[in-house]
Amino acid sequence: GSTSDVSGDIVLNWSSPSKSSVGQIKVDARTLLTNDTGRDAAIRGLILKSDLSGNNYIVFTPTSIKGLPKTIKVGDSIKVSITGDLTIAGVTRVATFSGVVTPQTKNSLKGAVSTNIRRSDYSLKIPTVPFVASVDESMALTLDFVAKTQ
Repeated sequence: GSTSDVSGDIVLNWSSPSKSSVGQIKVDARTLLTNDTGRDAAIRGLILKSDLSGNNYIVFTPTSIKGLPKTIKVGDSIKVSITGDLTIAGVTRVATFSGVVTPQTKNSLKGAVSTNIRRSDYSLKIPTVPFVASVDESMALTLDFVAKTQ
């Protein structure tokens, strides 16, 4: 599924890139959509249980960033790895998102990062239904974003 209901903070320190930081990233699990309303309801209600208090959001709390260069210029593509605690449906595990971020202007940062997780690591169970053949144990989580100065 996908959603645009994502919030968080990114601080890019132009004068000392190693002091840049990423705050907690929250994805509203109640707004995830696919191309099928039945699947949407199953993901939100049966798999993620996003209607339960504490499961409303998928939360990533970064603890470290690797790959930041000594200097940053507008237009530079920067390969980064961001490690932290990923909480899905009340279960927290360490995860590392890797990808590329690019400062588009002094006030705008575009990026795409992803990680692979195993459903069983987060106790995510797929309901048995006749029209679903199988669902992979491994899944990719991707965050495509544009962060702008407020």
